Amino acid sequence: MKVEACPATYTGHVDFFHQKLVRILQDAPCHEYYFVMDKKPMNKYRLYPEYKKGRTKIEFDPKPATISSLMEWGAKVIWSEDNEADDCIASYIAENVDKPFCVASTDKDLWQLCDIPSVRVYNFLKGSFVDKDALKEAYDLEEYTHIKLHKALWGDPSDNVPNVAPRLQKSLMPIIKQTDGTLKGLWDKLDSGWDSLNPKAQAVISMNKDKIQLNYELVKLNFDCAFNVGHAGCTR
Repeated sequence: MKVEACPATYTGHVDFFHQKLVRILQDAPCHEYYFVMDKKPMNKYRLYPEYKKGRTKIEFDPKPATISSLMEWGAKVIWSEDNEADDCIASYIAENVDKPFCVASTDKDLWQLCDIPSVRVYNFLKGSFVDKDALKEAYDLEEYTHIKLHKALWGDPSDNVPNVAPRLQKSLMPIIKQTDGTLKGLWDKLDSGWDSLNPKAQAVISMNKDKIQLNYELVKLNFDCAFNVGHAGCTR
């Protein structure tokens, strides 16, 4: 593997990635390989300037060394100028939905893709594919389509998406599980079952409806963003 201008501090990270790449290729062999670059999600920053705030910044850009490794496998690179990798992946799959995909990532946002029959999500840290048992353990849910509603209410600390309904899982989880996974579906179920909610839950929902809407827009995958596809070695 070629490692270009990689400080000693980060050599271990690049080596670790290379080891995981080999493991992915062994556990989930594919005909084509794509590496999706993360870009600044400007639309989400416009909605919520605090999005992903607090993440530790690194001085070294690992992409050139990573791409050098990917070139050995004949991989291509996908990127979107104004969207993060999650949305780029979702949009690429949406345009090629008839093809089978294995998405190798530890990002739970991508579990939303598991509802697509042609997609499997592989957690390369655990060395296993995401399944309904993993969904139940992580969110106490049975359907992948409900993940975005769960995060709209209880946030996502890794992306600095706030929790707007703390300690209300017992009241609201049964309602989420009755929806189609959309925000409209949630509002419809809440309206029809409003009287069954306790006063605290009613107050939280009433006061935070705009925040729930905002969270939903932040955490749901975008299946319609523009993207580019190039050969590994593209360093944009």
